[in-house]
Amino acid sequence: MAADSELLLLLLAEQLKTPWLQVAYAAELSRQQAAIPTAAGADATERLHTTVEVVSQAALQLIDGYLLSAQLEFGDTDPGLEPVSMSSTLYDVAQRLDGYAKAYDCQLELKLQGRSAPVMANRRALDAALTNLGYSFIEAAHHTLQSREDNRLHSNVTLVMRHNAQGLSAGMFSQLDGLSNELLKRARVLYGYARQPLSGFTSGSGAGVFVADALISSMDSRLKTSRYGELTGLAATFVPSRQLAMV
Repeated sequence: MAADSELLLLLLAEQLKTPWLQVAYAAELSRQQAAIPTAAGADATERLHTTVEVVSQAALQLIDGYLLSAQLEFGDTDPGLEPVSMSSTLYDVAQRLDGYAKAYDCQLELKLQGRSAPVMANRRALDAALTNLGYSFIEAAHHTLQSREDNRLHSNVTLVMRHNAQGLSAGMFSQLDGLSNELLKRARVLYGYARQPLSGFTSGSGAGVFVADALISSMDSRLKTSRYGELTGLAATFVPSRQLAMV
């Protein structure tokens, strides 16, 4: 049986076809629009350049996340945990996701509930996990809105940090169809063997979710389905460090 990292690589390759096709298509449109000497042509070219930039960044983040998960799995990178500020990590992730959300007409919100002590985590892995999870949720929220033929102009994704009985939880939430513990359990069995193990949640392979899951597993936690008000999402719980509480 192939190693988990090899199965994840198959999903990654499948997922990356879409952004690179988008980049190629946008580049061709940009070439055509550049030939139009009008303000409308200039605006269209600027939008296309922005799309190329954010889609390329998302694809590179996915590759970086996969490489880090493989390095952690095979011991090439120190998996040691250290005190990390969850609130500042989520703030940085929200800033990184902002351009991608706008490209998908998605409204991004950040909800930090209460004061928090640092959590024990691998700083790079936590950042990469939440970033890739965010990209996946933006795509999934957009896919859900289209499949419903909803008249709303925007989809919504909320990044949430909150306390629970085990520690500090962080995750992504949206108005999604079909996301459940049963779907996640089945997807973990299918990934590497099915093109869309998370079908019904997203139109792609869901590689970003599995990259996030692998990274979070390296920190002795696990993604689980969760609720935030009327929103459904995926979140993981991290153990607080013994340092003084901080915002």
